[in-house]
Amino acid sequence: VVFLPVVLRFLQDPRTADNKSVPLLWPLRYYRNFLDCFLTNGTSALSESWTYMGFGAVALLGVIYIFVNRKRHFDLKAAFIGLTCLLMTPLAGFVLNGFSYPANRWMWAYALLVAFMTATAVSEMTESGTGTTGTIIMTTFVLAVCICVCVFWEYTFSRASAQAVVIALFGLAAVLAGRAVLLERVVKRRQSDAGTDGFETAQESLGAVKRKITVRVQAVLLACVLLTAASAGYFDFSAKRSAKIFEYLSRAQVETQTAKDAAAAAQLIDGNLLKSEFDTAEKTGSPKPFYRYTTYNPENNTSLLYGVSNTQYYWSLSNPNSAQFFSETGQLNRMIHQYDNLDDRTFLNEIAGVRYFLGNDQEGVPFGYVKKEGLSYSNEDLWKDTDNLDRYTCEVYENQYALPIGFTSDKWLSRKDYEAMDIPQRQQALMQGILLEEDPGESFKKLGTAQTPVAFNDVRVPVTISCGEKEFAAGEKLVFDGSEGEEGGSVVTIRFNGQTDCETCLYIRGLEYQPPEGRAGTTKFLLPVTGYRGDQSVVSKQIGFTTPMDPWTTGRKDFLVNMRYSIGALDRIDLSLPSEGTFTVDSIEVVCQPMTAFQAQAEAFRAHSMTDLDIHEMGRSGATERITGHIEMDAPGILCLQIPRSAGWTAYVDGEKTRILQADTMFSALLLPSGSHNIELRWQTPGLRLGAVISAGVFFLLVLFLLLYTILSAIFHAAERRKERIPKGYYSEVKTGQE
Repeated sequence: VVFLPVVLRFLQDPRTADNKSVPLLWPLRYYRNFLDCFLTNGTSALSESWTYMGFGAVALLGVIYIFVNRKRHFDLKAAFIGLTCLLMTPLAGFVLNGFSYPANRWMWAYALLVAFMTATAVSEMTESGTGTTGTIIMTTFVLAVCICVCVFWEYTFSRASAQAVVIALFGLAAVLAGRAVLLERVVKRRQSDAGTDGFETAQESLGAVKRKITVRVQAVLLACVLLTAASAGYFDFSAKRSAKIFEYLSRAQVETQTAKDAAAAAQLIDGNLLKSEFDTAEKTGSPKPFYRYTTYNPENNTSLLYGVSNTQYYWSLSNPNSAQFFSETGQLNRMIHQYDNLDDRTFLNEIAGVRYFLGNDQEGVPFGYVKKEGLSYSNEDLWKDTDNLDRYTCEVYENQYALPIGFTSDKWLSRKDYEAMDIPQRQQALMQGILLEEDPGESFKKLGTAQTPVAFNDVRVPVTISCGEKEFAAGEKLVFDGSEGEEGGSVVTIRFNGQTDCETCLYIRGLEYQPPEGRAGTTKFLLPVTGYRGDQSVVSKQIGFTTPMDPWTTGRKDFLVNMRYSIGALDRIDLSLPSEGTFTVDSIEVVCQPMTAFQAQAEAFRAHSMTDLDIHEMGRSGATERITGHIEMDAPGILCLQIPRSAGWTAYVDGEKTRILQADTMFSALLLPSGSHNIELRWQTPGLRLGAVISAGVFFLLVLFLLLYTILSAIFHAAERRKERIPKGYYSEVKTGQE
């Protein structure tokens, strides 16, 4: 019931579907710190690949013991060598992680093997002789010397973890050696006493001595385990030795961090602007109002705490259609399964159904959003006397042209024509019609024809580009070598004469990165972009750029950075690049997007929209499995629903099942004839029904097997009991052939 839906969802994840470059080897620091991680897990060098071990000195000694025994445990040796070799290459992690990205999440299997080897070795070490024990001691001595050398040269081990490991190794080896020598002496003494005291008495005495020595060895083993565990704990949580301690938050930090944009939306919108509507819905059982909000830097997933909806997303599994939309529109998110907003772009906010914006006048507000006076939010009242907390203040702005969940158009745009456009043109085209993956028929007008052309009114202003003392000619491919810049990196300056009353965007095409020669280099970057009006910094953003080698790469090379809508003109944009490696760019443009046609385009979408919307929320979870609404159509039209396209939705128009089309890449659409229509969407998790059938079938087979097993066992035992009651020799005449 659970497994099949998760597998189907996993196979559709964009991280699984996309072609990725998988390196043959891990970075050098992975191999340098492998032994340290094996013993204490005291390094972050392997955590990026989910290689968590920390088995301790006893486990290491157990593995050594298994390999010292040359004539035994060939299966354990082969398994250990094989799995360790798999850990040495990212390709194995890529395959075992479902072909999504290289990660050793299968470490549980490796840990199980090491644990079994340790348990086997410990039980045998207490019975080993002086020869085997001597080999263990020599191996331990060599290993301890190597650890000390590593610490001296500051190569891999921390001093604290190395001390604990060395003490544990030598302590355990010394106890084993003492135990072996003592046991041999006792055996010889008991053998000499066997003639005088009797053999049985000597054996009983020898067994008692063995048991006492074994208990002492077990006590030392326990002490060694506790010592290495304490060392690992110190390394993982010491502020001087590890950054892991900083992952923990105080109560003050948690409360202020969660009391940000989602809390503001719940207080300002649910508790003020729409309070009467929510109260009426609570009393009468009528549908609750639904809205989406956006903001600059929303806190990850806190909208779930307050039951509100926004443009933020951060989960392991994501919708591939959403990922495609973000790539097509040149968004700035650095990870394919995490995004905050739609880059504050007025056009994209509109088609996504964003109704409210949380921000302030100083940082800029998208076009068409009007401040609701007297409504402001701040978490400054929380923990007033505590410093270094994540403070947040905002005001609420309402979109005067907001589209409801369900707007219509009689115009459509083909995928072929859409992909032939560049990013600024694409977002303009989406405001003039609905992008469909297939021809909807002759009842609808196709954009891009002589009868219904796509109108573009963006302005590409002339620019001058410089980096330090170097200037670039128009149309020239741009190469920025980090080693030629200052120590902190290079700054690419783009100067231009901007326009007023528009969105000013930096359009970067073909951004690529080449690491320094002989080095792997960084796989992900946050590239700061700052817009200026004169000498005054107006807005700052960051481009999330990843190389194909990054596990969570977006695969994006083209970016459109919106420096936000402003009445005043910008005249300069700075792009900061790191000092490591070389960046190349095919072209850099500045695009000014006027809003002169936006109002008419939004009104055309809103002319026929869905009313009586009911999300049918399931309790406080905010989840739903049914959406209903009503719409009046004067003519045939395409109903675009701002609901992510998924195979789990089934649509019904006036009670009849209707095919759902993919619209605007990540949304859904229905083709409607003229007239009055009732719309219903039903959700069924893909694979849930089939998984339930399979589970029921397996359960039935299990019950059938147990029933047959019980019956056959009863028959077998009855036959055995009957045979036992037959006297011996009863069949002797039959066996000899006599009558």
